[in-house]
Amino acid sequence: PPPSRRPPTTRMVKYVLTYFPARGRAEAVRLAFAFGGIPFEDRRLAPGELFGGRDSGAIPCPYQQFPVLEVDGTPIAQSATQFRFVARAAGLYPADAVKAAVAESIAEQARDVLEPIVRAFYGPADAREAAYKAVRDCLPRQLKGLVAYLGDHPFFLGDAPTLADLAFFAAAQDAAAKGVDILEAAPELRRVVENVGKLPAIAAYVAARDAAEAAAAAAAAAK
Repeated sequence: PPPSRRPPTTRMVKYVLTYFPARGRAEAVRLAFAFGGIPFEDRRLAPGELFGGRDSGAIPCPYQQFPVLEVDGTPIAQSATQFRFVARAAGLYPADAVKAAVAESIAEQARDVLEPIVRAFYGPADAREAAYKAVRDCLPRQLKGLVAYLGDHPFFLGDAPTLADLAFFAAAQDAAAKGVDILEAAPELRRVVENVGKLPAIAAYVAARDAAEAAAAAAAAAK
């Protein structure tokens, strides 16, 4: 048919997410991909690639750090930016601009809660418990605003999940894996974690992830 009558074509965007073989800063991005049913290449760097690939230019790293999200070959750095980008594509942004800003602020707060836990986990082992105690002491204050936003809803901003809920889910899971249950300081927020975990796409992703991690741990122990 003439060009004006041809049906529009849809081109598949190629997404490649490169990170270490861990959850870390890439996990919320992976969850957003899973929620949206968006295919992507989840590239986990082997030990020999961590710095050689980055320094040689084989892996585009605008700021010499991971994760890196490539969108049709264009690299996007900074995990918070990557998460917001994929969350928009996955339909996780509220239509209302104010609610969208609130959702972003909750996601940032979740990162702020997690950051000192990560630093303590990877810091000196003999200082870890003291650092964890300091984190736990701050949690009620840090989480108070999130509890207020949640109210009696299933998700932070109402009946539907947004990027806020996936960000908090990722942070709570990562904190628990590192030895800190942040939900003890605000049990009301357990509702968000449970409801996100029940979403079919998220449940399938988490089950596959946990199975892969268990297999990798077993293989490492067998060496």
